[in-house]
Amino acid sequence: LLLAPEMVVRGGPLYVVDLAVELARREVPTVVVSPGGPMVARLTEKGITHRAVPFQGGRILDPIGLWRLRRAGREIQPRLVHVLSESLDRIGPMLARLLGVPAVLTAHGLRGPDEHAVLGPRWSRKSVKAVLAVSQAVREELVNVSGVPSLLVRPVLGGIDLARYPADPEPPLAGDRVPAVGTLTRLV
Repeated sequence: LLLAPEMVVRGGPLYVVDLAVELARREVPTVVVSPGGPMVARLTEKGITHRAVPFQGGRILDPIGLWRLRRAGREIQPRLVHVLSESLDRIGPMLARLLGVPAVLTAHGLRGPDEHAVLGPRWSRKSVKAVLAVSQAVREELVNVSGVPSLLVRPVLGGIDLARYPADPEPPLAGDRVPAVGTLTRLV
């Protein structure tokens, strides 16, 4: 069971789609559970099962959402709950615990000094068997700021699927012009 936040158009949900597609390619039975959103269409286009369940992530545990997730989880009968955002670090591990299966958490971004610690209370850590950090900086924050035991945290660096891009792209500008290169991203 891949537990995802709202499937809006962002990098995290794109990661969910890519992971689900790769798991399906490897014949690993996978169901994505999220509150829904526009990126669900990408999942269904690729033949991935999605289950829309209304719930809230964040610092305060959503008991009604957890009850809904538990009901869906009992129908799905997963062997693992993969929590695909640190924003679900309370509800995801609790769901795994209620279902009697282990949890894995993927942490995508740095939290900052005003945010709550990832996997804060010890009760929320019991079912978590590994935390996957998408960079060394995220790993260091998880260990040094959030106090996640270093043995639980594994850096799993993402990559770019070069097959998505042409081998010989057209040059963006004539040879006598100097390009300006930029990026549009969330700076965390």
